Amino acid sequence: MLPNVGSQPSRLQPQVRSGNQSTPTANPFVRSNNNSSSTGRSSPEGRLNSEGRTTLRPLAESSGSTNGRGGGNSPRASEAGRATPQNVNNFLGISRERNAGSGATPSQSISRSNGRGNFNNLNATQVSRINTNVNSSFRNVTSDRVTAARSVNNGFGYKYGNTHWNNWAGGVRGTWNPHRFHNCFTPRFWATNFCNFSWPRSCYWWGSSPWTTWWNSPSWGGVCNWFPTYDWSTPNYYAYGPGGNVLYSGGYVYLNDLAIATAEDYAASAAKIAEVPAPANPDQPAEWLPLGTFALSAGEDDKNPDRVVQLAVDKDGVISGTMTNQKTKQTFPIQGRVDKETQRVAFTIGDAKDVVFETGIFNLTQQQTPVLVHGEGREETYLLLRLEQPKDESAAAPIVP
Repeated sequence: MLPNVGSQPSRLQPQVRSGNQSTPTANPFVRSNNNSSSTGRSSPEGRLNSEGRTTLRPLAESSGSTNGRGGGNSPRASEAGRATPQNVNNFLGISRERNAGSGATPSQSISRSNGRGNFNNLNATQVSRINTNVNSSFRNVTSDRVTAARSVNNGFGYKYGNTHWNNWAGGVRGTWNPHRFHNCFTPRFWATNFCNFSWPRSCYWWGSSPWTTWWNSPSWGGVCNWFPTYDWSTPNYYAYGPGGNVLYSGGYVYLNDLAIATAEDYAASAAKIAEVPAPANPDQPAEWLPLGTFALSAGEDDKNPDRVVQLAVDKDGVISGTMTNQKTKQTFPIQGRVDKETQRVAFTIGDAKDVVFETGIFNLTQQQTPVLVHGEGREETYLLLRLEQPKDESAAAPIVP
């Protein structure tokens, strides 16, 4: 089972850079008397340097209001319809069986609703402002810092400022038996674990490609060639968690030391990306680029993960995939999108719109990557570890509808 979110306070409490226990409280988006920029660059007191540690939003930070901006008379987030810690735990642990008939393998379908759960409803101007800040943060990173971040990365694509992620990944890879995942997403698997996607075109694994195709990992060049009009010459790496470049402090999100948005609005922007509009031709097959198959570790003590995720992306930037839990024998469809402007990837699993996973498209070309999970007015970080393509059933016939 996934560790109970509600019993993991150490993962949700603020982590500070030094002995100073205070956090910046000034709004980094408001021009102050010290001539700080209104473009999002925070003052020296509010900036977090490259040695900063991620501050994930504690529950208390959003408990006074539903939007995190004050209002002491506002109800607690959980009382305002936000997913509770137990909801998040139940969903991520996939302990709730849905649409499972008697004797049937538990499965779940995705509704065709484009609801964004209980996240803020951002307008186009707000989304554009966040995207501008994100892109500015990457442009403002010095070339020597980029080079340093990409050197000796141990399969992450980013050199973290401490050993947290290397220890986590090493603990999993030193404990698990990766061969036990090779029964996932094979013809036998799909014969008993069919997922009901919103539209036929979302079934990425249908067609003439061998089932092993979806275990392949793309290169960054391959991703750029898949989206030739996106002009993604330089990859953006989203490094969540301790020692990374995405930092939470005082209710705001910083990327490469630049204030991006409030924590609530940043989460809402991920939910916005994860929305998948109805396709013009829902029954027409689409071309899909495999992003690979990963084990999902939900914590440093989750060293032999039960959850396996397979992802693919089409020419329109729509993400489709599947998540299966080998322990509970349940399978869930995945849907989301990759954002053309920022290279952020966000997706939801099943019909739960209150929990949104996000990472970067470049991250998904690496051997392992952290993912940021938004839900219940706070964030958790998990780890995706790429699985090697199975060698058994290599002669299996292609899957057809």
